[in-house]
Amino acid sequence: MTHLTPFRAWHLGALDVQPEQAFTRSLMSHDYAEAHEGNAMTALIDGKPVACAGIAEFEGVLVAWAVLGVDAKPAMLAAYNHHLKGLAGKPEHESKSAEWFLREAHRLTKADLGITAAAPTPAPTPAPKPRGVDPATLPPTLARVPPAADATVDGDEFGYMASLRGADAEKALAAMTPEQLERYLT
Repeated sequence: MTHLTPFRAWHLGALDVQPEQAFTRSLMSHDYAEAHEGNAMTALIDGKPVACAGIAEFEGVLVAWAVLGVDAKPAMLAAYNHHLKGLAGKPEHESKSAEWFLREAHRLTKADLGITAAAPTPAPTPAPKPRGVDPATLPPTLARVPPAADATVDGDEFGYMASLRGADAEKALAAMTPEQLERYLT
């Protein structure tokens, strides 16, 4: 059975972390986890933590964090199945189509997870027709020439981190030595 419970420090230690988030073990100590009890939630399957998430204050800024276990995807599927069964058990839905049940269970699960629908993307506009210039006659550009210097800004060895997002930022953090990570976080 899947359910949410207030986060406790032992949940992080019991979480079988996805390989992509293994670096979080070095960032979230037991003391860190204890300090965030009450500001986070844990998803459990049969009493085993599969995902932890919460809000933390870092240098005066509130930051959302989440650590997912290898069993997080089955937990999301269990939430979907829960909604599907709940919808099917209501007499007022007897005349609904199978497609309606699937779409409604999907919508309810996304709402539970806080996922909002993205705005529809406009239809692509057709590419403009060339104005008489054959691209093959144009001279080559410097687009693929590497820069002559590194990307540090004013001598900041971590200046490149400002341009990284998502998985790229996580990979860069995971590749840092403990000394680099300490310098980056201070």
